[in-house]
Amino acid sequence: MFETSEREFDLRRQYWWVAGSLVVYVILGVWLKSIVLNWIVGPLWLFVTAYWLPKAFSMLRSFVFDR
Repeated sequence: MFETSEREFDLRRQYWWVAGSLVVYVILGVWLKSIVLNWIVGPLWLFVTAYWLPKAFSMLRSFVFDR
């Protein structure tokens, strides 16, 4: 009845990565105000955590489970 496609699942997972990245960034921003709230570090943080970390985890998961 409520079937989700693989694309919807990937989009939902990507939203969770972005939301998690934002939460961690805000927590670190409160704790390390001068470093984390930099205009260079902020966009890089989002890019690394929302794009590269999910790719790294999927590559690691495929490497470990597809032996």
